[in-house]
Parts: sequence; structure tokens; C-alpha cells
Amino acid sequence: MSAAPPDVEQQRTALATDKPAGSSSNDVPRLTDTWQRKSLADRYLPANRVVRYLCLGTVLAVIVFLITFLVLWFTAKPLYFVLMIEPPTTWRSDERPIQWSREGTIVQTDDLRVPQSWDCRLLADNENAFNVHIEDLTITAKFTARPGHDVQFGTTKNAYSDPQLLTVPAKQSFTTKTGMQVRWDLADHDQAMALASLLVLCGVNATSLPAPLNNSAEPPANVTAPDAGFVQWYLEARRVTGLFGLDMTPPPGRLAYWQDVRGNRAAWGGAQPHTASDSIMEVVCPEYLPVPHDYVPSHIFQLANLTRTVCDETGKCR
Repeated sequence: MSAAPPDVEQQRTALATDKPAGSSSNDVPRLTDTWQRKSLADRYLPANRVVRYLCLGTVLAVIVFLITFLVLWFTAKPLYFVLMIEPPTTWRSDERPIQWSREGTIVQTDDLRVPQSWDCRLLADNENAFNVHIEDLTITAKFTARPGHDVQFGTTKNAYSDPQLLTVPAKQSFTTKTGMQVRWDLADHDQAMALASLLVLCGVNATSLPAPLNNSAEPPANVTAPDAGFVQWYLEARRVTGLFGLDMTPPPGRLAYWQDVRGNRAAWGGAQPHTASDSIMEVVCPEYLPVPHDYVPSHIFQLANLTRTVCDETGKCR
């Protein structure tokens, strides 16, 4: 039998493989991919070229915004606080020196002209690229009586009855001043020991204190410690918010060295005491520091006598 003509043989091969004669195996996938790409573009993007560019621009802007937001948020830093106790303006006045008064078992500053005679000056520095808002900030000033043991001096709590909102602008510093309550309830053990510690640090002999405040097992203060009397700050806020109102509220606690917490946006950070100028004695009894330790300033002597009177009359000192 004679062989079939070449063109007939090509037709048989094309029918057997279900492919057009003369086509290669790489042609069909390329046509299919092109059809799929065109279908996806037509399905999700408008046909109008201008509208299509607007859609692509919007998507790109959203992506850039999200990336910027994530970078700003995850690189956010805590505020840097500098705090200072400001005594009453009459503190060193010869015409009207500071006086102390009592109300039951409470010993406090007696200044009838100024409801809040002590102030706390606050400076907050914001290195972030967004504003930080602080709601109802409470600042408590304590001082080191013994190594590892801080006792209270004053607090801004209840200084204002209305809610307070502080806003620290982006890349700027913010300064304000708020009243501070300086008082001790001698019926409370911790507050009584805080007052006793202050008296000892300002020159009062511990043996002259009322017996409940002079416990040999728990001395009021260690005046020889290198950090004796250093002021320590404790902060608490109802809420702290940052970028787009996101929460960055630190837990209540002591002001830490800023470099140690700069990677934690929800932390209280700032300057730390390191010299005698950062001590409570520099605030309350600065005239005691440059003289021999047998000297007691007159207002400290009055405070010690008032403390003894309260303890003797009430019998509630702890």
C-alpha cells in the first residue's frame, strides 16, 4: 500500500492531538495568560483611564499611610519629664516665715492666703511626631529615707476637683505648674514615719521624737546614705493617648531614667536625682546643709514641737 500524502498526514496528526495544524505547544498558555490578565484588570479596575489612575493613586496613598502609621507608632517614645518642688513664696520671708498648723492628727502648712502653698512645676518634652494627651495626671513627690525606702512628701492629688487634660505638642516641650498638698496624718503609720524622716534629715535628733516615731528597729532615716533625701517622683494618669487616640497609658509607678525606658512608649521617664541639690533638704531646709549638723532651722524646730504636741495630746501617733 502506498503512503498517504504529506498534507493528509498533518491533518490526522492535528485531529489526534486536538490542536490546529501548524501550532506549537507554547502558543495556548500565552493566549490563556493574556486572557486572564485582561479579565482581572477589567473586573477590578474601571475602564476609564482617568478613573483607573485615581483608584491606583488612592490604593498607593493608603499603603503609604499605613506604613507611615506603623513606623510612627512602633517607634514612639515616652515623654521626658522634669519635675521640681516649688516652696511657698513666703518660705524665706523674714516678714512672715512659714508656719505649720494641725487639724486633729494632721500636720500641714499654715498659709491662709494661698490654698495650695506648695507647687509642683512640670516640664514634659515630646520627641514624637504626634501630640500626646494626658488625662488627670497625679504627681507624688517622695524622698529616700533609707536605701530602697521612699516616703511621701506631697501630692497633687485632689489639688483640683475638675478633670484636667494636658496636651504636649509634637516635637515640643510643655511647661505647667500645679498645686501640691503637703500634709501628714500622724494616725497613719507610713505618713507619721515620713514626717519623722523629714525632721531627722533636716537636723532633728531622732531621740527627741515621740516614742512611736523613734523605733530602733525601723529608724526614721539614714542621714549617712549617699542618696539620703533624694526626691523621687511617682506618676499616675487616668489615660495617656497618642497617635489617633491610641492608648499609651503607663502603669502607675516611679519616674525611671529616660534612657532605660525610651523604647517603651507606655512608661514614665525623665531626669534622675544625683546630687545634694536634688534632695528634699534643698527644698525644705536648705539653710541646714552648709552648717554643722547640730543646727536646726526655726521652722523645722517648730514642726518638731508641733509633731510632739499632736502625739502627746491625741495618743494616736503610730
